[in-house]
Amino acid sequence: MARKVKISVSIEPECLERLEDLSREAGKSIGSLIRVAVKEFLDGRNAHERSFR
Repeated sequence: MARKVKISVSIEPECLERLEDLSREAGKSIGSLIRVAVKEFLDGRNAHERSFR
């Protein structure tokens, strides 16, 4: 079950510009782009850890 959590992050200006561009191109909010990126990172990390077991 998904839970909502509130976070605060510092983003370098050049990264923020890239996020804003991606947000406009994809028609998605920056928050939703970050959620997808975190999920992909964690899924990749889990797959990597499983490969070493």
